[in-house]
Amino acid sequence: MSVSPQAPTDDHRLAEAYHLRYRGEGTQLRSALFTAYVVGLFGIVYGVLASHYVFQTWPVARHRVQDHPLLCALAAVLLVAVVALLAGRAGRRRGPVVPEPGHLEFVSATDLPRALTLRDAWRSTCVVVAAGLLGLGIAVPGGLVMAGGSAWELVFGVLLALVGAPALLYAWLRGEAAGHAGGPSVAALLDSLPMSLLRTQSLMSDSVSSALVAGDTRRARAQAFNLRLRHTPLRIKPLGRWGTTIGADVAGLLRLGWVSLGWLIVQIAAVALASIAPVVHSRSPLVLPVVLVLAHLTTSGLTRGLQHHAGTAGEPSILGITWQAETVLHLAPVAVLQFVVALVTAVVTGVAAPLALAHAAAVMVALVAGQLLYVHKGPPPLALMGTGGGRGIGLLWVAHPTIAVAVVAVAGVLGPSEALLAALLLTSLAWSRTSSQFAPAHPR
Repeated sequence: MSVSPQAPTDDHRLAEAYHLRYRGEGTQLRSALFTAYVVGLFGIVYGVLASHYVFQTWPVARHRVQDHPLLCALAAVLLVAVVALLAGRAGRRRGPVVPEPGHLEFVSATDLPRALTLRDAWRSTCVVVAAGLLGLGIAVPGGLVMAGGSAWELVFGVLLALVGAPALLYAWLRGEAAGHAGGPSVAALLDSLPMSLLRTQSLMSDSVSSALVAGDTRRARAQAFNLRLRHTPLRIKPLGRWGTTIGADVAGLLRLGWVSLGWLIVQIAAVALASIAPVVHSRSPLVLPVVLVLAHLTTSGLTRGLQHHAGTAGEPSILGITWQAETVLHLAPVAVLQFVVALVTAVVTGVAAPLALAHAAAVMVALVAGQLLYVHKGPPPLALMGTGGGRGIGLLWVAHPTIAVAVVAVAGVLGPSEALLAALLLTSLAWSRTSSQFAPAHPR
């Protein structure tokens, strides 16, 4: 009696497709597990220490949480709800299910059920987001408990993370499937995702990753964010060579409308937070580096004129200005704003005038140096890429201006004078790199 061979199941066919595509390489889910481990570990360890430092330094915040627990819990729930709504809108641009292009062509393009072929991509995002939110849910109340709070606050943080993560992920997936959804379940949403949408988002994500590895953060930003110009000025009012350069920068920021306003608000908030008296007087390296890095990242949204100037290195100036003068003009308005905000915040919060001046100068010089390193970093050196580090080395090269600013902030723990000295040293290195970009080529 002969036994007819059984037809291969969908899971068996999926395993064969995975073998054909990856051939023993690490899959997207395996990479996500490692990422989740790093994010969760770093979030819990650093987050608890930073949260404890904040609640220990500002006992008023701790007392408000302890005196109004229901109000604080409601605020936390509303914050999670707002983030979920924003995730739903973001899903229309880049959703949680974005397999790499090879997976789409070798696995998702088969006749297997769409939800089955996208299962690992969905689970990868779920693991990373859940680890991040769980780390945050432990970090903030954990620091509060270490500062004298109740253990119930930690329990509430964990429960909120466990409930908030699925809500956020579902809203994000609904946003990606908007206009295509065939049902409310996750499997139905995954099945409804069209191949054209997946391919578009996958190629965009791959392009952004390649740009970051190559050190081209401007191209990565242009790929990731769709900037909408509010109006097109017909003519920039002539104000002399120097005034016209600054006016062109201001006009460019005004064309971006609310985007520029958002960058400006976060920039002022970050610089102000880095200059309040408890941070200036603190000798802990937990808060100032994070806040100064945030200020550095937001500064890049206000220096588009400097970025364009760096991109045209070697070309003659339209207004006949030397590259040194034009670099200073592109940086001057933002630098003055940073110095004034830092100085006023420090003095108002009780920092002595000499100390406030040194701190404000250190913040301004460090952020200026960070921008010069950022716009002139170029692609990673070939010698560095040849060390075998691959994408990790490329991403490290992209992040090195941010790391340099963080190092200056760590020096600020010793005092504003030490921070100013470190910032001046960083500025000299950044100016040297800028000079090399604009140096004329000498024939061999």
